[in-house]
Amino acid sequence: MNLNPRVLWAFAYTIFNIASFVIILEQGVLIGDLDGFAATSAVDLTLTLLMVCGSIFGLLGIHAFLCRVHLSNSRRSIVGSRMAPYMTVLLLIFIVYVAHTGLFIAGSPERGGSVVSALWVVFNLDALFFVYYATCREDRGFKLNLFLWVISFLQRGWFAYLFFIIGMESFRIIREKRLFRWRSFILLLPFIAAYPFLDLVKVYVRVSKSVTLSDAVGIVENGLSMADFSWINSLQLAVEKIIGRVQLISHAEFVKDNISYFSALPGGALNPFWKEGVLGIIFDRIFGEPHGNDAGQALASFIAPSLDSSWNVNPSLIGWLSMHLDALPFAIIYLICLCVVSVWLHQQLTRSVASFDRLWFIWLSMLIPGWIAQFVSFLLAQAIFVLVARSVGATARIEKALHGSCITSYKTKGAK
Repeated sequence: MNLNPRVLWAFAYTIFNIASFVIILEQGVLIGDLDGFAATSAVDLTLTLLMVCGSIFGLLGIHAFLCRVHLSNSRRSIVGSRMAPYMTVLLLIFIVYVAHTGLFIAGSPERGGSVVSALWVVFNLDALFFVYYATCREDRGFKLNLFLWVISFLQRGWFAYLFFIIGMESFRIIREKRLFRWRSFILLLPFIAAYPFLDLVKVYVRVSKSVTLSDAVGIVENGLSMADFSWINSLQLAVEKIIGRVQLISHAEFVKDNISYFSALPGGALNPFWKEGVLGIIFDRIFGEPHGNDAGQALASFIAPSLDSSWNVNPSLIGWLSMHLDALPFAIIYLICLCVVSVWLHQQLTRSVASFDRLWFIWLSMLIPGWIAQFVSFLLAQAIFVLVARSVGATARIEKALHGSCITSYKTKGAK
């Protein structure tokens, strides 16, 4: 049986949200980042569930349509193994930079303020690697770069990217019809059961200025040695945590319940929809205006106004649209334009089915939770990747032409 991994992941997200819907109804409170806030009526929650599920499959339909349309005139892939060395060098430089400066740690707003740190903000390494992952997964050098990226995000406390890798790799497993093989489940279960310990290590990395491997091992050993520890309980806790992290019902419902608050926020407390992300920061810097809060930051400030951190909370796509209700038609058009640009840039790099699978997972990971600012950074990374790939490709063609010209000239002189 041929399974479509894009549809399967859309259903998986739907199941997570249905599960959270049931949990919220039973407990009477929201879960995840909104844990403890009272839930509204079952009718309102049902409407929110339908809206969230509708956004998932609506976005899937947009993705499917755009992937069938030839938005780019490029007929061949311009990426390949020649991109691997550039990514390797970039990753190594960033790992050393973070180790030396202590900047870009998850949960910390500190970026240093230097020109170099500003460049790392614009040339977002994680966003660049997302593009590389989506377009160059089958190329030589990828595994080395994936290993370096894992070191980089663990160094910065971004443990959620481990699940991103599992999600991206699942498309290959599904396409190769290996989804229901026992080895896939055996390899995945210990990782899921270890999630609570990974969460503890993540917190330790974020609050500590320096973390060694022995520190991380010590945290795990302490957890395993607890008297009430059992792998069954750990697995159950992990499943609850994963549902709490993935679900969007709580976020969408909370924003909808407090729509009057977000609608009344001034410009500095909530950016217009088109100013979210790095492009909005650049716009404000050019015109000398202070950059306000994106939707995720505005939501976090409302939940915990005294928290001094760069912490933000995903508002969900439904919540993001609700925050900009006064400009809803324009926000929807803007969102569709972002999707079109994303596919257009992707098609300039490659048009393989596998790459479109991975692009869908990136959409699912960014757009459905309402991470619009992060998606804008991804689009900028796509544009940078296209420019670099074309430059590298042009250089390679020039070298090949010069090499061919030298050989022809040598043969001509030999004939004489």
